[in-house]
Order: sequence, then C-alpha cells, then structure tokens
Amino acid sequence: MLLFHDIQRGKLKAAWLWYGIIFGAAAMTRTYAIFMPVIVGFAYWGKEMNWKKAITNCLLILMVMQVVNLPWLIRNYKAFGVPVVYAIAAHSLYYSTNPSATPEGDGHPAKGQPGYSPEFVSALTAGNQGLMQKYANQAIVRWIVSSPVAFFDLGASKVLYFMHWGKRKGVWPLWYQFLEGHYDPSRKIPDKIMKSLQQYAFFFYYFIFHFFVFATLWIGFYAKRKISREKLICLGVVWGSILCWLLLHMIIMPDPKYRFPLEPLMTIFAGYLISVIVSGGCITSVSETFSYLVR
Repeated sequence: MLLFHDIQRGKLKAAWLWYGIIFGAAAMTRTYAIFMPVIVGFAYWGKEMNWKKAITNCLLILMVMQVVNLPWLIRNYKAFGVPVVYAIAAHSLYYSTNPSATPEGDGHPAKGQPGYSPEFVSALTAGNQGLMQKYANQAIVRWIVSSPVAFFDLGASKVLYFMHWGKRKGVWPLWYQFLEGHYDPSRKIPDKIMKSLQQYAFFFYYFIFHFFVFATLWIGFYAKRKISREKLICLGVVWGSILCWLLLHMIIMPDPKYRFPLEPLMTIFAGYLISVIVSGGCITSVSETFSYLVR
C-alpha cells in the first residue's frame, strides 16, 4: 500500500531506505519478501523510465534489507560456520531441485544418478547442517547452470502443480483441516459428505483460477487504455509480485498450501471480470479488444 501511495504521489526519490527497512523485517519473518527490491525497482522504472535509477534503488533496498538482517547473519555464521542469509533450508531445496525430483518436490538421487552429491550425503550422515547447506546450494546451482532447459521444464511443472492444474493431491484448506490427527475421530465427517465438500472446493477453486487468468489478460489488453499511467504501474506491481512468487516456486518446494495467500488476490481479479460480465459490458469490451489487437 505504501508503494501504491508513493506511485500515485510521484515521490519515489528517497523511499529506498524505508522500503529496505520494511522488506528487511518482512523477509526475516517470511523470506518470500526477498524479491520485493525487484518490484520496487520496476515501479521506479515505470514512473521515471530510467533503468539506471531503477537498478540503483533496487540494490540500495537489497543492501538495507541485509543491514536489518545483520544480527541474524552473524548468528547463523556462528551457529553453522557457513554464511546463511535466512533460513537453513537448502537441504530441503536440494530434494526438490535436482534431476531426480518430481513436480511434487520429492527427489532423492542415489549414488551414480544425475544430481547425486557425495559431499552433501557425507554432511547429512554426519549431521552437519552448515555443510549440508553449503553442498546443497552448490549442487542446486551446478545443476541449474549445467542443465537450464531441464531445470526450466521441472520448474514449469512445479508451478503448474503449485497452482493445482491437476487433481493429484488435496490442496483445499479443509483438506488440511481434516488430516489424520487434526480432528476429533469421534466426530469425523461422513465419507459421502466429505467427498461432496471436496468436489465443491475443486469447482470453486477452478472457477476462481480461470476467471483470474482471463481477468489478467482482459486488463492487460483492454483496461490499460482506460486507466491512468500511475494505476497501470500499480497493476504492474501486482502482476510482477505474482510472477516473482511463481518463479520462486520453480526452485523451492511447491507445496500448494503456500498458494493460499495468493487466492484472495485471485478472487479480487476474478470478481472484476465477473462484474464486467454481469453489467453487460462483456460483448462490447470483447469487440473493442479484438479491434485493438488487429489494428
């Protein structure tokens, strides 16, 4: 909201300090915020059309974020003996980002298989978390650099799984609520009712998901001609945040429960398109969009 406010006012000159502090604190709580300097850099570029300023402010925000994170960096280095910027999670990422991994994220390459890291296995056997972090990062980077096409193929599949393109695993909130051990067994929901709830949840999610996709295309081709440049930049910030979120899931574990924060935003976009259809402006807008594309 602060970024939107600054875009509307046109005052982005010294905002990098505040954004660095805010996103630095946010990244310590949830590391997804690490991509926000790129988003702010995009906003700078959209407002002033200056790549040099955009990149400079992006780097400044990233540096301030690490100043905020400095106590944690020092603590991690003392604890593990290797630099660990945020969470020590590379050993988990190694299992989801290697040639043996599946879109669901489970991949444990055995000796002699592509992606196998004897150094990582030795560190795992010894229980040395610092070395596990170090060698897992090395194995991930080595595979991405040496096999970018294979990485992109796996990453794209992980994103589709993350957004729940297929019904291979229950990913609706009530599914997590009714896992074994998460409810009173004496008051278990009957299987028939549970199956119906699952089907309704699937239908609702797919309805919102596809309307969200169409709404994104709709705004990109049609509404952009009818709103101010500042509001268009704000929309770009939203789309950029979603894109960065999905790109992160090309590397990290694609557990669909991490998608839930996106769903309110998806609902807002879908609601916009539904309102257009209900108001009767759909046919006219489609005609105008088609005319705009063929010109």
